[in-house]
Amino acid sequence: MLGASRCPPKSPLVDFYSWTLLFRWLLGWGMRPIARPLPEPVDTDTPRARVNIVVPARNEEANLKNLLPRLSNQTYPCTVTVVDDHSTDKTAEVARANGAIVLESKDLPIGWTGKNWACWQGANENPDGLLVFLDADTLPSKTLIARLASQVEMANGLISVQPFHRMFKWSERFAATFNLLGAMGARLGRKASLAFGPVLATKSSDYFAVGGHKLVSNSIIEDVELGRAYEAAGLDVKTFAGHNQVEFRMYPEGIGQMFEGFTKNLAPALLSSNWLWSLGVIFWFSGVMVASWELPYALAKWALTGVAPTTSVLVAAVILYVGYAIQICVMLKPLGNFGISAAFMPLGVITFIGVFGWSVIRAAKGDIKWKGRTVSTKT
Repeated sequence: MLGASRCPPKSPLVDFYSWTLLFRWLLGWGMRPIARPLPEPVDTDTPRARVNIVVPARNEEANLKNLLPRLSNQTYPCTVTVVDDHSTDKTAEVARANGAIVLESKDLPIGWTGKNWACWQGANENPDGLLVFLDADTLPSKTLIARLASQVEMANGLISVQPFHRMFKWSERFAATFNLLGAMGARLGRKASLAFGPVLATKSSDYFAVGGHKLVSNSIIEDVELGRAYEAAGLDVKTFAGHNQVEFRMYPEGIGQMFEGFTKNLAPALLSSNWLWSLGVIFWFSGVMVASWELPYALAKWALTGVAPTTSVLVAAVILYVGYAIQICVMLKPLGNFGISAAFMPLGVITFIGVFGWSVIRAAKGDIKWKGRTVSTKT
Protein backbone atom coordinates (compact mmCIF):
# COMPACT_ATOMS: atom_id res chain seq x y z
CA MET A 1 0.00 0.00 0.00
CA LEU A 2 1.04 3.62 -0.21
CA GLY A 3 1.24 3.89 3.53
CA ALA A 4 -2.36 4.29 4.67
CA SER A 5 -2.21 0.90 6.34
CA ARG A 6 1.48 0.79 7.26
CA CYS A 7 3.46 2.10 10.18
CA PRO A 8 5.71 3.93 9.87
CA PRO A 9 4.73 5.24 6.45
CA LYS A 10 7.29 5.47 3.68
CA SER A 11 7.58 8.12 1.04
CA PRO A 12 5.89 7.00 -2.19
CA LEU A 13 8.96 8.30 -4.04
CA VAL A 14 11.06 5.44 -2.64
CA ASP A 15 8.27 2.89 -2.30
CA PHE A 16 8.64 0.08 -4.86
CA TYR A 17 4.95 -0.80 -4.58
CA SER A 18 4.03 2.76 -5.49
CA TRP A 19 6.14 2.48 -8.61
CA THR A 20 4.19 -0.65 -9.58
CA LEU A 21 0.99 1.36 -9.23
CA LEU A 22 2.40 3.97 -11.59
CA PHE A 23 3.31 1.19 -14.02
CA ARG A 24 -0.22 -0.23 -13.81
CA TRP A 25 -1.67 3.21 -14.51
CA LEU A 26 0.57 3.61 -17.56
CA LEU A 27 -0.31 0.08 -18.67
CA GLY A 28 -3.96 1.11 -18.67
CA TRP A 29 -3.26 3.85 -21.22
CA GLY A 30 -1.54 1.31 -23.44
CA MET A 31 -4.44 -1.15 -23.20
CA ARG A 32 -7.29 1.35 -23.41
CA PRO A 33 -10.10 0.66 -25.90
CA ILE A 34 -9.52 2.26 -29.29
CA ALA A 35 -12.81 3.84 -30.30
CA ARG A 36 -12.60 3.70 -34.10
CA PRO A 37 -15.86 4.91 -35.66
CA LEU A 38 -17.36 3.20 -38.68
CA PRO A 39 -15.98 4.95 -41.78
CA GLU A 40 -18.21 6.74 -44.27
CA PRO A 41 -19.59 4.43 -46.97
CA VAL A 42 -17.47 4.21 -50.12
CA ASP A 43 -19.31 4.96 -53.37
CA THR A 44 -18.75 2.42 -56.13
CA ASP A 45 -20.18 1.76 -59.58
CA THR A 46 -20.92 -1.89 -58.79
CA PRO A 47 -24.52 -2.89 -58.03
CA ARG A 48 -25.47 -2.79 -54.39
CA ALA A 49 -25.69 -6.08 -52.56
CA ARG A 50 -28.95 -6.83 -50.82
CA VAL A 51 -28.83 -6.43 -47.03
CA ASN A 52 -30.91 -8.75 -44.89
CA ILE A 53 -31.27 -7.62 -41.29
CA VAL A 54 -32.10 -10.28 -38.70
CA VAL A 55 -33.44 -9.18 -35.31
CA PRO A 56 -33.79 -11.95 -32.69
CA ALA A 57 -36.60 -10.88 -30.36
CA ARG A 58 -37.96 -12.38 -27.17
CA ASN A 59 -40.47 -10.09 -25.45
CA GLU A 60 -39.05 -7.02 -27.20
CA GLU A 61 -42.29 -5.15 -27.83
CA ALA A 62 -41.02 -1.89 -26.33
CA ASN A 63 -37.61 -1.97 -27.99
CA LEU A 64 -38.96 -2.81 -31.44
CA LYS A 65 -41.13 0.32 -31.36
CA ASN A 66 -37.89 2.31 -31.29
CA LEU A 67 -35.73 0.17 -33.55
CA LEU A 68 -37.94 -0.64 -36.53
CA PRO A 69 -38.87 2.95 -37.53
CA ARG A 70 -35.13 3.69 -37.68
CA LEU A 71 -34.52 0.69 -39.92
CA SER A 72 -37.27 1.79 -42.30
CA ASN A 73 -35.50 5.15 -42.64
CA GLN A 74 -32.06 3.84 -43.68
CA THR A 75 -30.16 5.36 -46.59
CA TYR A 76 -29.34 1.84 -47.81
CA PRO A 77 -32.12 -0.53 -48.95
CA CYS A 78 -32.61 -3.47 -46.62
CA THR A 79 -35.03 -6.22 -45.64
CA VAL A 80 -35.85 -6.65 -41.95
CA THR A 81 -36.77 -10.03 -40.47
CA VAL A 82 -37.82 -10.18 -36.82
CA VAL A 83 -37.55 -13.69 -35.41
CA ASP A 84 -40.13 -13.95 -32.65
CA ASP A 85 -38.50 -16.18 -30.04
CA HIS A 86 -41.67 -17.46 -28.32
CA SER A 87 -42.58 -14.04 -26.93
CA THR A 88 -45.48 -13.60 -24.54
CA ASP A 89 -46.00 -9.92 -25.33
CA LYS A 90 -46.90 -8.11 -28.59
CA THR A 91 -43.49 -8.52 -30.22
CA ALA A 92 -44.91 -10.02 -33.42
CA GLU A 93 -47.73 -7.47 -33.70
CA VAL A 94 -45.38 -4.52 -33.29
CA ALA A 95 -42.97 -5.98 -35.84
CA ARG A 96 -45.68 -6.44 -38.47
CA ALA A 97 -47.12 -3.00 -37.81
CA ASN A 98 -43.70 -1.50 -38.55
CA GLY A 99 -43.22 -3.30 -41.85
CA ALA A 100 -40.91 -6.11 -40.73
CA ILE A 101 -41.16 -9.72 -41.87
CA VAL A 102 -42.04 -11.84 -38.85
CA LEU A 103 -40.67 -15.33 -38.53
CA GLU A 104 -42.15 -17.38 -35.72
CA SER A 105 -39.34 -19.36 -34.15
CA LYS A 106 -39.66 -23.12 -34.14
CA ASP A 107 -39.31 -25.03 -30.88
CA LEU A 108 -35.90 -24.62 -29.32
CA PRO A 109 -33.78 -27.70 -30.11
CA ILE A 110 -31.63 -29.34 -27.46
CA GLY A 111 -28.15 -27.84 -27.46
CA TRP A 112 -29.20 -24.37 -28.64
CA THR A 113 -29.64 -21.05 -26.87
CA GLY A 114 -32.69 -19.03 -27.85
CA LYS A 115 -30.78 -16.18 -29.48
CA ASN A 116 -28.52 -18.44 -31.53
CA TRP A 117 -31.49 -20.46 -32.76
CA ALA A 118 -33.37 -17.30 -33.72
CA CYS A 119 -30.37 -15.87 -35.58
CA TRP A 120 -29.79 -19.13 -37.46
CA GLN A 121 -33.41 -19.35 -38.59
CA GLY A 122 -33.43 -15.72 -39.68
CA ALA A 123 -30.21 -16.14 -41.65
CA ASN A 124 -31.59 -19.17 -43.50
CA GLU A 125 -34.68 -17.23 -44.56
CA ASN A 126 -32.41 -14.88 -46.55
CA PRO A 127 -29.33 -16.89 -47.55
CA ASP A 128 -27.97 -14.43 -50.15
CA GLY A 129 -26.35 -11.00 -50.09
CA LEU A 130 -25.19 -9.40 -46.85
CA LEU A 131 -26.34 -10.33 -43.36
CA VAL A 132 -26.69 -7.89 -40.48
CA PHE A 133 -27.64 -9.12 -37.01
CA LEU A 134 -29.04 -6.44 -34.69
CA ASP A 135 -30.15 -6.74 -31.09
CA ALA A 136 -33.65 -5.37 -30.53
CA ASP A 137 -32.43 -2.70 -28.09
CA THR A 138 -30.06 -1.05 -30.60
CA LEU A 139 -30.82 2.39 -32.02
CA PRO A 140 -29.06 2.85 -35.39
CA SER A 141 -28.42 6.09 -37.25
CA LYS A 142 -29.72 6.59 -40.80
CA THR A 143 -26.37 5.61 -42.31
CA LEU A 144 -25.46 2.60 -40.15
CA ILE A 145 -26.49 -0.05 -42.67
CA ALA A 146 -24.77 1.82 -45.52
CA ARG A 147 -21.54 1.98 -43.52
CA LEU A 148 -21.74 -1.68 -42.52
CA ALA A 149 -22.46 -2.75 -46.10
CA SER A 150 -19.52 -0.72 -47.38
CA GLN A 151 -17.14 -2.33 -44.88
CA VAL A 152 -18.38 -5.85 -45.59
CA GLU A 153 -18.20 -5.42 -49.37
CA MET A 154 -14.59 -4.22 -49.20
CA ALA A 155 -13.34 -7.27 -47.31
CA ASN A 156 -14.21 -10.81 -46.40
CA GLY A 157 -14.91 -11.38 -42.73
CA LEU A 158 -16.98 -10.18 -39.82
CA ILE A 159 -17.68 -6.57 -38.87
CA SER A 160 -18.96 -5.79 -35.38
CA VAL A 161 -19.83 -2.59 -33.56
CA GLN A 162 -19.97 -1.88 -29.84
CA PRO A 163 -22.98 0.46 -29.44
CA PHE A 164 -22.65 3.68 -27.49
CA HIS A 165 -24.23 3.04 -24.08
CA ARG A 166 -26.97 5.63 -23.51
CA MET A 167 -28.19 5.88 -19.90
CA PHE A 168 -30.92 7.89 -18.20
CA LYS A 169 -31.04 6.54 -14.64
CA TRP A 170 -28.28 6.79 -12.04
CA SER A 171 -28.54 3.04 -11.43
CA GLU A 172 -27.60 2.32 -15.05
CA ARG A 173 -24.20 3.90 -14.47
CA PHE A 174 -23.19 1.01 -12.25
CA ALA A 175 -22.42 -0.66 -15.58
CA ALA A 176 -19.39 1.60 -16.07
CA THR A 177 -16.80 -0.87 -14.78
CA PHE A 178 -18.38 -3.73 -16.72
CA ASN A 179 -18.45 -1.77 -19.97
CA LEU A 180 -14.87 -0.61 -19.66
CA LEU A 181 -13.41 -4.01 -18.74
CA GLY A 182 -15.50 -5.63 -21.46
CA ALA A 183 -14.16 -3.23 -24.10
CA MET A 184 -10.60 -3.64 -22.83
CA GLY A 185 -10.87 -7.43 -22.67
CA ALA A 186 -12.29 -7.53 -26.19
CA ARG A 187 -9.39 -5.38 -27.46
CA LEU A 188 -11.85 -2.93 -29.02
CA GLY A 189 -10.45 -1.38 -32.19
CA ARG A 190 -7.32 -3.55 -32.28
CA LYS A 191 -6.23 -6.36 -34.54
CA ALA A 192 -7.58 -9.76 -33.44
CA SER A 193 -10.30 -8.07 -31.39
CA LEU A 194 -13.32 -10.00 -30.16
CA ALA A 195 -16.67 -9.50 -31.86
CA PHE A 196 -19.62 -7.70 -30.23
CA GLY A 197 -23.02 -9.37 -30.58
CA PRO A 198 -25.39 -6.36 -30.69
CA VAL A 199 -24.25 -5.40 -34.21
CA LEU A 200 -22.72 -7.98 -36.57
CA ALA A 201 -22.36 -7.74 -40.35
CA THR A 202 -20.99 -10.26 -42.84
CA LYS A 203 -21.39 -11.70 -46.30
CA SER A 204 -23.89 -14.54 -46.27
CA SER A 205 -21.39 -16.71 -48.12
CA ASP A 206 -18.80 -16.23 -45.35
CA TYR A 207 -21.38 -16.79 -42.63
CA PHE A 208 -22.53 -20.15 -43.96
CA ALA A 209 -19.00 -21.19 -44.91
CA VAL A 210 -17.78 -20.93 -41.29
CA GLY A 211 -20.95 -22.51 -39.90
CA GLY A 212 -22.72 -19.40 -38.58
CA HIS A 213 -24.71 -19.61 -35.36
CA LYS A 214 -25.10 -23.35 -35.84
CA LEU A 215 -21.40 -23.71 -35.06
CA VAL A 216 -21.85 -21.85 -31.74
CA SER A 217 -25.36 -23.12 -31.03
CA ASN A 218 -24.90 -23.69 -27.29
CA SER A 219 -22.63 -20.73 -26.52
CA ILE A 220 -23.74 -17.81 -24.34
CA ILE A 221 -20.84 -15.76 -25.72
CA GLU A 222 -21.77 -16.57 -29.29
CA ASP A 223 -20.31 -13.32 -30.62
CA VAL A 224 -16.84 -14.18 -29.30
CA GLU A 225 -17.00 -17.76 -30.55
CA LEU A 226 -18.36 -16.70 -33.94
CA GLY A 227 -15.48 -14.26 -34.34
CA ARG A 228 -13.02 -17.01 -33.53
CA ALA A 229 -14.62 -19.22 -36.17
CA TYR A 230 -14.05 -16.51 -38.76
CA GLU A 231 -10.42 -16.12 -37.72
CA ALA A 232 -9.90 -19.90 -37.84
CA ALA A 233 -11.19 -19.79 -41.42
CA GLY A 234 -8.64 -17.10 -42.30
CA LEU A 235 -11.20 -14.27 -42.32
CA ASP A 236 -10.74 -10.90 -40.62
CA VAL A 237 -12.72 -9.69 -37.62
CA LYS A 238 -12.96 -5.91 -37.29
CA THR A 239 -14.57 -4.01 -34.43
CA PHE A 240 -15.68 -0.40 -34.27
CA ALA A 241 -17.13 1.93 -31.65
CA GLY A 242 -20.71 2.96 -32.18
CA HIS A 243 -20.70 6.61 -31.12
CA ASN A 244 -22.76 8.70 -33.56
CA GLN A 245 -23.82 5.55 -35.43
CA VAL A 246 -25.57 3.16 -33.04
CA GLU A 247 -26.45 3.23 -29.37
CA PHE A 248 -28.45 1.20 -26.87
CA ARG A 249 -29.76 1.12 -23.32
CA MET A 250 -28.46 -2.12 -21.91
CA TYR A 251 -30.43 -2.41 -18.69
CA PRO A 252 -33.15 0.26 -18.44
CA GLU A 253 -34.98 -1.67 -15.71
CA GLY A 254 -32.18 -1.04 -13.22
CA ILE A 255 -29.83 -2.97 -10.95
CA GLY A 256 -31.73 -6.26 -10.99
CA GLN A 257 -31.75 -6.54 -14.78
CA MET A 258 -28.10 -5.46 -14.95
CA PHE A 259 -27.11 -8.07 -12.36
CA GLU A 260 -28.92 -10.81 -14.27
CA GLY A 261 -27.49 -9.74 -17.62
CA PHE A 262 -23.86 -9.49 -16.59
CA THR A 263 -24.09 -12.70 -14.56
CA LYS A 264 -24.98 -14.46 -17.80
CA ASN A 265 -21.80 -13.74 -19.71
CA LEU A 266 -19.34 -11.73 -17.63
CA ALA A 267 -17.06 -14.53 -16.44
CA PRO A 268 -17.11 -16.51 -19.71
CA ALA A 269 -16.46 -13.38 -21.80
CA LEU A 270 -13.58 -12.02 -19.72
CA LEU A 271 -11.95 -15.43 -19.39
CA SER A 272 -12.21 -16.09 -23.12
CA SER A 273 -9.74 -13.40 -24.14
CA ASN A 274 -6.08 -13.97 -24.93
CA TRP A 275 -4.50 -15.06 -21.63
CA LEU A 276 -1.61 -12.60 -21.78
CA TRP A 277 -3.93 -9.70 -22.60
CA SER A 278 -6.31 -10.84 -19.85
CA LEU A 279 -3.45 -10.81 -17.33
CA GLY A 280 -2.67 -7.25 -18.39
CA VAL A 281 -6.27 -6.17 -17.86
CA ILE A 282 -6.32 -7.87 -14.45
CA PHE A 283 -3.02 -6.24 -13.48
CA TRP A 284 -4.36 -2.81 -14.45
CA PHE A 285 -7.63 -3.40 -12.62
CA SER A 286 -5.73 -4.38 -9.47
CA GLY A 287 -4.37 -0.84 -9.52
CA VAL A 288 -7.93 0.50 -9.76
CA MET A 289 -8.84 -1.60 -6.73
CA VAL A 290 -5.93 -0.18 -4.72
CA ALA A 291 -6.81 3.37 -5.81
CA SER A 292 -10.42 2.78 -4.74
CA TRP A 293 -9.28 1.59 -1.33
CA GLU A 294 -6.43 3.86 -0.21
CA LEU A 295 -8.16 7.24 0.05
CA PRO A 296 -11.43 6.00 1.63
CA TYR A 297 -9.38 3.91 4.08
CA ALA A 298 -7.18 6.83 5.11
CA LEU A 299 -10.19 9.12 5.60
CA ALA A 300 -12.21 6.49 7.47
CA LYS A 301 -9.30 5.71 9.78
CA TRP A 302 -8.84 9.41 10.45
CA ALA A 303 -12.54 9.80 11.28
CA LEU A 304 -12.64 6.75 13.55
CA THR A 305 -9.36 7.19 15.42
CA GLY A 306 -8.85 10.94 15.27
CA VAL A 307 -5.28 10.35 14.11
CA ALA A 308 -4.62 12.19 10.89
CA PRO A 309 -2.55 10.45 8.21
CA THR A 310 0.76 12.03 7.34
CA THR A 311 0.71 14.63 4.60
CA SER A 312 2.72 12.39 2.25
CA VAL A 313 0.29 9.49 2.73
CA LEU A 314 -2.78 11.68 2.20
CA VAL A 315 -1.33 13.42 -0.86
CA ALA A 316 -0.25 10.09 -2.37
CA ALA A 317 -3.72 8.59 -1.80
CA VAL A 318 -5.42 11.62 -3.40
CA ILE A 319 -3.09 11.56 -6.42
CA LEU A 320 -3.65 7.84 -6.84
CA TYR A 321 -7.44 8.17 -6.67
CA VAL A 322 -7.66 11.20 -8.95
CA GLY A 323 -5.18 9.74 -11.44
CA TYR A 324 -7.14 6.55 -11.93
CA ALA A 325 -10.47 8.40 -11.88
CA ILE A 326 -9.35 10.70 -14.70
CA GLN A 327 -8.03 7.73 -16.66
CA ILE A 328 -11.30 5.84 -16.36
CA CYS A 329 -13.36 8.91 -17.31
CA VAL A 330 -11.27 9.36 -20.47
CA MET A 331 -11.59 5.69 -21.39
CA LEU A 332 -15.35 5.65 -20.80
CA LYS A 333 -16.16 8.82 -22.73
CA PRO A 334 -16.40 7.17 -26.19
CA LEU A 335 -18.23 4.14 -24.76
CA GLY A 336 -21.26 5.86 -23.18
CA ASN A 337 -22.61 8.89 -21.35
CA PHE A 338 -21.13 7.77 -18.03
CA GLY A 339 -20.16 11.31 -17.00
CA ILE A 340 -18.26 11.37 -13.71
CA SER A 341 -19.07 7.77 -12.80
CA ALA A 342 -15.38 7.17 -12.19
CA ALA A 343 -15.56 9.49 -9.17
CA PHE A 344 -17.44 6.66 -7.45
CA MET A 345 -14.81 4.02 -8.16
CA PRO A 346 -15.28 2.12 -4.87
CA LEU A 347 -18.94 1.45 -5.65
CA GLY A 348 -18.10 0.31 -9.17
CA VAL A 349 -15.33 -1.99 -7.96
CA ILE A 350 -17.49 -3.57 -5.24
CA THR A 351 -20.36 -4.12 -7.68
CA PHE A 352 -18.07 -5.63 -10.29
CA ILE A 353 -16.39 -8.02 -7.85
CA GLY A 354 -19.77 -9.15 -6.53
CA VAL A 355 -21.30 -9.78 -9.95
CA PHE A 356 -18.13 -11.35 -11.33
CA GLY A 357 -17.92 -13.72 -8.37
CA TRP A 358 -21.55 -14.73 -8.79
CA SER A 359 -21.03 -15.15 -12.54
CA VAL A 360 -18.13 -17.51 -11.89
CA ILE A 361 -20.26 -19.52 -9.46
CA ARG A 362 -23.16 -19.76 -11.92
CA ALA A 363 -20.78 -20.68 -14.74
CA ALA A 364 -19.31 -23.43 -12.57
CA LYS A 365 -22.80 -24.71 -11.71
CA GLY A 366 -23.59 -24.86 -15.41
CA ASP A 367 -26.68 -22.66 -15.81
CA ILE A 368 -28.11 -19.18 -15.31
CA LYS A 369 -31.52 -17.54 -15.66
CA TRP A 370 -32.15 -15.13 -18.55
CA LYS A 371 -35.46 -13.89 -19.98
CA GLY A 372 -37.44 -16.60 -18.29
CA ARG A 373 -35.22 -19.43 -19.52
CA THR A 374 -32.56 -21.55 -17.90
CA VAL A 375 -29.49 -21.10 -20.05
CA SER A 376 -26.60 -23.55 -19.96
CA THR A 377 -23.14 -22.06 -19.40
CA LYS A 378 -21.42 -25.23 -20.54
CA THR A 379 -19.89 -24.79 -23.98
